[in-house]
Amino acid sequence: MTTSTATGATIDAEFTITDWQQSDEGGRARAFVSKIFTGALEGTSEAELLLAGGESGRAYIANEIFTGTLDGRRGSIVFQHGGIDDGVAPFTYGYVILGSGTDELVGVGGSITYAHDEAGARVHLVLTS
Repeated sequence: MTTSTATGATIDAEFTITDWQQSDEGGRARAFVSKIFTGALEGTSEAELLLAGGESGRAYIANEIFTGTLDGRRGSIVFQHGGIDDGVAPFTYGYVILGSGTDELVGVGGSITYAHDEAGARVHLVLTS
């Protein structure tokens, strides 16, 4: 789904994780993750995640390269996102990296957030350019 706003468009899509390869390094981990996106964000991505945590909390940071179409525009673009879960107030954040787009995604930037819950896995983008 795409919705226009005063600053740009908001885009919602679903995704499926198709591969997760993780190596653990004593309280830290590195994962290589592949996804397929459907909806207004249609295509695939490859991400590298750094994960850390223990019994009282956990966090991750990811660089993800998406290739496909974003609201009908074809190309590739980089998402950078992360999250912190302290068991009380989980927090996620993310960016559509301005300057990373190719082809029809040149000049696209904004924010991105991921959600995983009983409704499934989905992503929300707010484009600012």
